[in-house]
Amino acid sequence: MNTHLKFTFPIIIALTLTGCAQQKISEKKVDKEIKEVVIMENEKASESTKDMVTKSEKLNEEQKRKLLDLQARTQTEVDSIRAEIEKTKLVLIKTILEPKMNVREYNILRKRITRLEEKRMDKSFKAMTEARNIIAPKPDSESREFYRAYMHRHIQEW
Repeated sequence: MNTHLKFTFPIIIALTLTGCAQQKISEKKVDKEIKEVVIMENEKASESTKDMVTKSEKLNEEQKRKLLDLQARTQTEVDSIRAEIEKTKLVLIKTILEPKMNVREYNILRKRITRLEEKRMDKSFKAMTEARNIIAPKPDSESREFYRAYMHRHIQEW
């Protein structure tokens, strides 16, 4: 029995290490492919929100400044995440279309896209909360209407 364990244990360890090495190789290949992908830029959808804030008579100058700063910061972060998502999706499509699809690479890409989407959503939700604190909606219907319109446009930009 001991002799059997002496031979089996090293084989199990070797297989485990090989699996880990394969995972690292696949991750490095996926990272390289994502970095090489080029995506086309879309026009900014945030211009309408910027105009809305700038032209608003419901907000004071400090609120406008804070909202515009928040908008720019959030848009930059979300655009960066979106670009990474698009590049990752393009590599995913390439991986799926291979005659012998690498399942390990597919799973890496799928998990990465899911994490990036979650990160993008978290950034947007945090921005909405921060915007709410800046606007501080009051019970009057005019303030609530502006807040509703602002949030609606923010959500459309996701």
